[in-house]
Amino acid sequence: TMTKAGMVNKVLSSVVRVMHSHHAERRHNFNQKPFHRLLTRLLQDLADPIGDPLYFSLADALHAVQPRMVPGFSFSWLELASNRHFMPKLLQAKATKGWQAFHRVLMGLFRYLEPYLRNADLNEPVKLLYKGTLRVLLVLLHDFPEFLGEYHSSFC
Repeated sequence: TMTKAGMVNKVLSSVVRVMHSHHAERRHNFNQKPFHRLLTRLLQDLADPIGDPLYFSLADALHAVQPRMVPGFSFSWLELASNRHFMPKLLQAKATKGWQAFHRVLMGLFRYLEPYLRNADLNEPVKLLYKGTLRVLLVLLHDFPEFLGEYHSSFC
């Protein structure tokens, strides 16, 4: 029989595959809202019954659809990555196990923004994503300074 965590992994991997397919087909007409709603509802509804395995599975899913892979999902991606039902729970997982998973998620965002920041080529959507990133970093600085201290060298 399949565990709850195993079922969540299967559902999230299916969502990731469909998202990649839709993004490849529709490119500029990609609609991120249904995927955002689905992932947000899964996060909110399954957090209590499943717990930590859900956060790790969602971190893997977010890594698979990071902005470099699915640019049309960038804003929803940032909202999900910094969601109050996800980020704090992952970073508070036992014995800092969630730190590495969230570090990988955050690095996906930084790698996407890096070419724009290097060339100071910030069009309006990238500017908004950058502002959102700064806000997430401020929350991390306030609530999880140890996390930033632990991984600061890899962020540079």
